[in-house]
Amino acid sequence: MAGEGGDDNAEAPLRPTGVTLLLVGKIGNGKSATGNSFLGVTLSCQMESTTLNDGRIVKVIDTPAWQDGIQAALVVFSATSRFSEEDATAVESIKRMFGERMVLVFTHGDEVGQNEFKEMMSDAPEYMKEMMRLCQDRVILFDNRTNHSWIQAEQRKVLLDKVDSIMTHHQEHPLSEQIQSVIKVVCS
Repeated sequence: MAGEGGDDNAEAPLRPTGVTLLLVGKIGNGKSATGNSFLGVTLSCQMESTTLNDGRIVKVIDTPAWQDGIQAALVVFSATSRFSEEDATAVESIKRMFGERMVLVFTHGDEVGQNEFKEMMSDAPEYMKEMMRLCQDRVILFDNRTNHSWIQAEQRKVLLDKVDSIMTHHQEHPLSEQIQSVIKVVCS
């Protein structure tokens, strides 16, 4: 089931050989498509993994699946949807659960250009700006529909660099067992 990675930079600094990511977000925000962008396979609410050209193993969990040792949560939003009250409530729960171990991934990068995205982020509601500050501005616009392998590889690199910054800050320790237990209950 593992897909082969793209044109990832083999000269990257020494990094951990494996990382497990948890995808969370509302239905339709692009969680599965984001996982597919890494793995090159269709996910059906499960964990999949792939080995990139640089030898790095990436595992992606598309909720509601569960696996121990989660290093970061990818909180997936659609860049084409407006922020809602429902988002505000969900954001508060996500912030409490994952704290600064989040990367905010905005999908539909093919429909929203970088300039429009930057404007959207500067006009975001305060709860979203607070979330961006909490996760130290680890925010990425993702194009899950591109067929260009160099764009896919660059997106993976940027995203993994953000995850690496989380792992470095937390000395590569995964989320606490208590938080993982909560996730396991929620995802069951």
